[in-house]
Amino acid sequence: MKYHFGRKQGGFVKVVKNKAYFKRFQVKFRRRREGKTDFFARKRLVIQEKNKYNTPKYRMIVRFTNKDIICQIAYARIEGDIIICAAYSHELPRYGVKVGLTNYAAAYCTGLLLARRLLQKLKLDDIYEGQKEVDGEQFNVEDVDEKPGAFRCYLDVGLVRTTTGARVFGAMKGAADGGLDIPHRLMKNPCLKHMFSPFASIGSYFMVNVKGFVKVVKNKAYFKRFQVKFRRRREGKTDFFARKRLVIQEKNKYNTPKYRMIVRFTNKDIICQIAYARIEGDIIICAAYSHELPRYGVKVGLTNYAAAYCTGLLLARRLLQKLKLDDIYEGQKEVDGEQFNVEDVDEKPGAFRCYLDVGLVRTTTGARVFGAMKGAADGGLDIPHSTKRFPGYDSENGEFSAEVHRNHIFGQHVANYMRSLQDEDEDAFKKQFSQFIKNKITADNLEAMYKKCHAAIRADPSPKAKKDKKDVKVKRWNRAKISIKQRKDRVKQKKVAYLKQLEAEDDE
Repeated sequence: MKYHFGRKQGGFVKVVKNKAYFKRFQVKFRRRREGKTDFFARKRLVIQEKNKYNTPKYRMIVRFTNKDIICQIAYARIEGDIIICAAYSHELPRYGVKVGLTNYAAAYCTGLLLARRLLQKLKLDDIYEGQKEVDGEQFNVEDVDEKPGAFRCYLDVGLVRTTTGARVFGAMKGAADGGLDIPHRLMKNPCLKHMFSPFASIGSYFMVNVKGFVKVVKNKAYFKRFQVKFRRRREGKTDFFARKRLVIQEKNKYNTPKYRMIVRFTNKDIICQIAYARIEGDIIICAAYSHELPRYGVKVGLTNYAAAYCTGLLLARRLLQKLKLDDIYEGQKEVDGEQFNVEDVDEKPGAFRCYLDVGLVRTTTGARVFGAMKGAADGGLDIPHSTKRFPGYDSENGEFSAEVHRNHIFGQHVANYMRSLQDEDEDAFKKQFSQFIKNKITADNLEAMYKKCHAAIRADPSPKAKKDKKDVKVKRWNRAKISIKQRKDRVKQKKVAYLKQLEAEDDE
């Protein structure tokens, strides 16, 4: 039976965002996470031109609730927005509008109220009276000579859809007719009835002439139904799509564990583990690390393809020794790079089957993770795989070169690079391969080193016994608690001392 590493065939591999993405990941602002603020638009509304120095950039903020319209004039500071004036549609009953407080006409009235209130506060209401005769035409206030300039602000629509005829533009039109200088334009002449009746046909077409105000965001229903992802998914550490398929066991196997060969890479180490899943967490039954390879003669290059093969081989032999299957399943002793699948021995326990767990690693052709898998397979473990991701496979021709794969297992790709670098740049070679030179490892004896390592691993794969730690005296940084007897004695001593003090005062 052939096994493929494509997502459709086995589910072992899934292309996900890589490690660099998650290292550079920056948490969004709180209000962006809550879906309350469009920071793309806010940035353009808040940033002031450089030649205006510390002059505030004012915004006309318009927001709608189920029963109210909120209009505010504000400017941004580091500590938060500063509101200098506000008007609400629930104030309109004072002016005779007692119903329909959220329609287009009410929005116009609220914008007009905001404008006149602000200009009165700034003592500009007599200078800039705005458009008294409401005709629906576009009106832009102009500066008066030898007087303070018109108050300029920019429309902040928030997350509202800026569709044609939206109420937010009614509030803006009211503020513009009230005497505020708000950059805008009118695409078509609005119907006059629309200014005074929410039931008339929509004839006004407003558009903010500032790029970036509009953004389609997820709606309220989305956030009400939102379900938080698993913690390790939020941290970008686990691909649960792949894990689900690696963990779930077939129903006819009942409680038999489904074992995984976990392969992970760090900057200086390779970690290989055999584990199975339980509700309380993964249970590790065996592990091997590339930092153990110096015991077997490999002192340098502990993260390359050849080291990954050695670590996988060490894991397989160690596990089989632990299960007392090492004599039954010896694996592939003569390493030739060809595909090898262990077969069950008659009247003996079956071969140990596990499935490759690559984590978030990109499963490209020739990836080191498959070197570790090949080492474990040659070591005697039954791991379903094919040759399509091994070094030496040509996807165009569909042919696999075992010789190329063998050269990678014995580090010949490193040896070839050592030779070429030594010929091209001696100084770069000494700098990059300083540890090789220190340990007297050359390009010619690299293959022999790995052969000795394979033989040494097969001879004794058991982990090194840990030395008992010496008795360590723990230093206390807090005061030791006193016993109940000591506390009572302390109280008695204080009483005696206090009585003596009183007697001394009486004698005086």
